[in-house]
Amino acid sequence: MPNTPRIDAARALAADVQAALDDAGLEGAIASVDPAAIPSGARHGVVLVQVPELTFVNFAFTEPTWELIIVAGTLTNPLAAWERIDQIIAALEAGDLNMATGHSTAYESLDPTAPALPAYSIKLNPI
Repeated sequence: MPNTPRIDAARALAADVQAALDDAGLEGAIASVDPAAIPSGARHGVVLVQVPELTFVNFAFTEPTWELIIVAGTLTNPLAAWERIDQIIAALEAGDLNMATGHSTAYESLDPTAPALPAYSIKLNPI
C-alpha cells in the first residue's frame, strides 16, 4: 500500500519531534507514528503522532491539525512519569514545534489487558 501525503507528513513530524528529543539529550525517548512502538511501561517516554483532525475548508483545501500524545511510565511512580513528560514538553518547546494547547490524559495501549499509562496530549496549530 503506498504512502499518502498525510502519512508522509506524520513521519516528517515524528522526525522533527525525534530531533527535539535528541537535542534535549533525552536518552531512550522516541517519537513514532506507530502505537505498537510504545514499549511496556514506556519509562523513557514516547511521543506518538496521532492521525490528524481534518478541517475541510473548501472543496480544494483540507487543513490538518496534528496531535501529539506523550506517554511515560511507570504506573508505580506517577511523579517520575510526570517529570519525564514535563522534560519532553520542554524539549518540544525548545524544538520550536508549533504547539497550541495541551492537557493531561491517559494512554490506552493496544493490549486491552494493560493498564492505561500516564500521558499528555498536545495539539499543534494548523500548518
